Amino acid sequence: MMSFSRRSILAVLGGASALAQSTSVPVANGSFESPVWTGPLPVDIRLDGWTKSPAPSWFVPQGPLQSWDQLSGIFPNPPSGQPGRIPNADGQQAAYLFALPLAGFSQVLPATFEVGVSYEVTVGVRGGGNIVDGTPLMVSLFYLDSSFQPTSVGSVTVAYNATLGAAWPSLTDVSAATGAISEGSPAAGRNIGVGIVSVGGTGEGYWDLDNVRVTATVVPEPGMGGLMALGGLAGGAWMLARRRR
Repeated sequence: MMSFSRRSILAVLGGASALAQSTSVPVANGSFESPVWTGPLPVDIRLDGWTKSPAPSWFVPQGPLQSWDQLSGIFPNPPSGQPGRIPNADGQQAAYLFALPLAGFSQVLPATFEVGVSYEVTVGVRGGGNIVDGTPLMVSLFYLDSSFQPTSVGSVTVAYNATLGAAWPSLTDVSAATGAISEGSPAAGRNIGVGIVSVGGTGEGYWDLDNVRVTATVVPEPGMGGLMALGGLAGGAWMLARRRR
């Protein structure tokens, strides 16, 4: 009797899962092109479309940092050949975020979490300045509960290292994802939130951030297409076995 390997079965199921479709979910000012930097300062502390995290009670301005607002903002991508140039930046500007605990910003999108759909947020990240090795940054997807408190649906925390360092001029994509939103999930029907926050650090150094994008992928039900294909495969094997008797 003909046998079928695990690989061949997975190939059939893989063909069924290819029916999943991904679409982009709009993120306002996801490439930090607004406001348009005009100088004379090297940065602009405004972040159109994003809400900065509130200053914690322990924050005390020191040195050139006179306010919590100064911990994040936008800056122009230097021209080609100039120091600090980000070769894979999306657009003419990027965002910066000081590596200090709880510094960050977020956005609640008009789109909502839908049942049977998985979501992924991706951000281009680079560390710089005197950021300490091992400093963590968290990227998350969340919803606001009935008390308007953010509740994470999926997150990832990355630590600064050479790959995310200033010695590497390009941004590295960092992604956080959810599983398929279930029928009983408290996130179902609620607006999608995107958060970027420094969860550690001494205030030395910073993160460069750009090209925030969110995708939604319809997750096929475990599969009618795959089960039908397997049924046809098994039926074919049965017929072939009969002929060999």
